[in-house]
Amino acid sequence: MESFVEIKGHAGISSNVLTDRLAHLLASGVLRQTTDDEPGRTGSYRLTNKGIAFYPILLAIQAWADAWLPDRLHSPILLEHLSCARPLELTLRCEGCGAPMTAAESEFQIA
Repeated sequence: MESFVEIKGHAGISSNVLTDRLAHLLASGVLRQTTDDEPGRTGSYRLTNKGIAFYPILLAIQAWADAWLPDRLHSPILLEHLSCARPLELTLRCEGCGAPMTAAESEFQIA
C-alpha cells in the first residue's frame, strides 16, 4: 500500500501524469483508494482482485522489456522476495508434473 507521494517518488513522473494514470487505474478497477486513519495522510492505493490477477502479466511484460529493450531510459527493474531478498523469477509450469514450460513445449487448446 503506497500513498501518492510514495508512488510519485518511485515513478519519477510529474504529478499531473501520475494523477491521470491513477485515475484510469481506479476507474478500470485495477486499484482502489483507501482512507488512512493517520492525520494529514492521504489515502493509499491498493490492488483490487482484478489488479492482483494482472500482476503476473505485468511481471512477464517487465521481464520481456528488460531482456529485449536494453536501450530503455531506465535500468531493469529488480523484483526481490521480501523474506530472503533474492531475485524472483517468472516461470510457467505444468499444472500436472510441475515441469517448467517454454513456447516449444506447449500448445493452445480451445476449451
